[in-house]
Amino acid sequence: MQAYNISQFIATYNKIYTDYVRQMGIDSVLIYLVVLGIPISIFLILYFFSPILVKYYNLIWYSFNRKARITRQRNKESEGFSTGIVVGLLILLLFSVFGYIFINSLGGEHFTDMLMLNSQGTIGKYPNYVQIYQNNSVYLVIQNHEGRPMLYQLEVIVNNGTSNSTLDTLYFIIMNGHSLTIPVNYTFYSAGTYKVMFLLYSYDPHSGKFVYDNVFTQIPVSVET
Repeated sequence: MQAYNISQFIATYNKIYTDYVRQMGIDSVLIYLVVLGIPISIFLILYFFSPILVKYYNLIWYSFNRKARITRQRNKESEGFSTGIVVGLLILLLFSVFGYIFINSLGGEHFTDMLMLNSQGTIGKYPNYVQIYQNNSVYLVIQNHEGRPMLYQLEVIVNNGTSNSTLDTLYFIIMNGHSLTIPVNYTFYSAGTYKVMFLLYSYDPHSGKFVYDNVFTQIPVSVET
């Protein structure tokens, strides 16, 4: 991990977030153009040029039905053709609108997940019973499912039953749909019963503050001499 300070991290994240929002805006416009623009364009073309289309339709119809006895039948079918165009395109437009709304509703729940692994990179067999001066390590896997890039702050805190002390504070940026594995090392210098807590905060670009979203994990530790 590069040695950025928090100001550099925030500046880097703000640029990434701004670029992301801009790209999302462009993508939304393109989706609107495809989902709504094409049906509307076709509808307008057929609506304003329907007399010409009906004329050619009648010519084609007449070329295949020269021996038709009743001209009224042809006129009725011409009217049916125009009505069919309007009704069909209205249905297409409605399906396009509801389709776009449905697609945008598929984003699902946005959340961040944090998983703790042991020093071998597996779940379980954590260093719950250790010796003083022993080097202990775990891995934290942070998964971003928030639907946007995220700047996180990880607080590593040790609780001895009466007070908390901060061992480390880490900052990192994770793109949407990606994860990051972070090694955390710690050593105890006195015997006792402790809890090592890992609290995850996320940066809110609107307020400019880190917010705790109740994402945490912890490990109880018994330290012996």
